[in-house]
Amino acid sequence: MPKDFQIELQGTAQLVDFFKDMPRQFGERALGDIAQKGASVIRSEARRQMPIDGELGRIGKKAVIIGKNKNNKTERVVTIGGKYLTYKGKEVSLGKIIRHMTAGRQNLRKTKGGKVRGRVSLRLGDFIQRAFNRRREQAVKVMGEATFKIIERRARRATGISYGR
Repeated sequence: MPKDFQIELQGTAQLVDFFKDMPRQFGERALGDIAQKGASVIRSEARRQMPIDGELGRIGKKAVIIGKNKNNKTERVVTIGGKYLTYKGKEVSLGKIIRHMTAGRQNLRKTKGGKVRGRVSLRLGDFIQRAFNRRREQAVKVMGEATFKIIERRARRATGISYGR
């Protein structure tokens, strides 16, 4: 990293002036990067908390992703991605399967053939919410530790200074 590039900010006024001098998307991108750091902590815990075993659980862990909001560029959401599986010749959303299996008890329904369906006997719960509750303090800590480093990296990019990763 070049030694001649330093950022020193003290107080809100200096921070506001700093952001005014940067390109328009600088703030959005920096805040999005910071949110990504916190969301990655939650995503890792959610993958560990995946309540489904076997092949579906293995695929499901990979499907837990960090999504971006189209309207708010700084927001990050830990969710189940849009993976599809072929089940009985049909494309089925993995997210729908996992949500169904973690929803808990449902009403009994009978098919035309008389089979009983629609009952989930074990409530596995919302594992992503549990992951958030368990790791939110750690996520905030990680975001706090990464903030200055991310702002510095984004500022270097915005000013055209190259650096190593």
